[in-house]
Amino acid sequence: MATGAMLAATLLVAAPSPAASPASQPVPRILGGAAADPAATPFAAAILFKDRFICSGSLVGPRHVVTAGHCAQDKLSNLTVVTGRPDLRNLAVGQVSGIVAKYVHPDFEKKGVHDLAVFGLTTPSPSPTISIAQNLEGNALTVPGQPLTVAGWGATTPFQDKPPGFLKSTLVNAVNKKQCGKVYGRGFIGSAMICAKGAPLSPGKKRSLRTSPCAGDSGGPLLGTLPTTGESRLVGLVSFGPRICGLPFAPVSYAKTFDPSGLEFLG
Repeated sequence: MATGAMLAATLLVAAPSPAASPASQPVPRILGGAAADPAATPFAAAILFKDRFICSGSLVGPRHVVTAGHCAQDKLSNLTVVTGRPDLRNLAVGQVSGIVAKYVHPDFEKKGVHDLAVFGLTTPSPSPTISIAQNLEGNALTVPGQPLTVAGWGATTPFQDKPPGFLKSTLVNAVNKKQCGKVYGRGFIGSAMICAKGAPLSPGKKRSLRTSPCAGDSGGPLLGTLPTTGESRLVGLVSFGPRICGLPFAPVSYAKTFDPSGLEFLG
């Protein structure tokens, strides 16, 4: 059964933290930010376990949703994917699809690196899709200081048990990978991961919580914007972060979708 505790254990194996660091876990909620613009994130997908929301994802083809590898550990018969429904409480819109196949990056299953998975849907979704950044695009969009957008259906406060049910998004900034290395030690692999941190929720306060994804936003999209066209590109997926989301000293780690191994897997 895909409880939050089981997902956390899976991710701890994938990205162990040193004893002195805060324990990492799947990140399920957007802290800060605002309700996402449906026109800006029409490709967003919610993953449900027995009709209960557990993870976020992105539609990259009519029949294919990408999400985190640690979100794909359950039997397919227990999982469904919802597309075209920014507010999960509004059952009058969107589509619910079963899953006929799942593909988890082999490095995640063997080494805990490349936290990537693809679900094959039983029914094609009519919702728009998102393009994955190519390697050069992704590298340019994720240099330290670059603004990025993250979205998901997770809870909105660090200790909220039940997610609100509506899609949220917030801005974060790519930061030097050394910041994640200091917090997560050998669990952070810079060649396969992106390190990013949000803005303070209370500017001027030294220890203010920051805008951030949290557990449940796992698998949600990290988006960069092409400067020439203004189009969004998928550059990463929410992977792991601090046990209490938004801690000022702890960035969040995202699985790269544009490194050579990720691009080859996502095809």
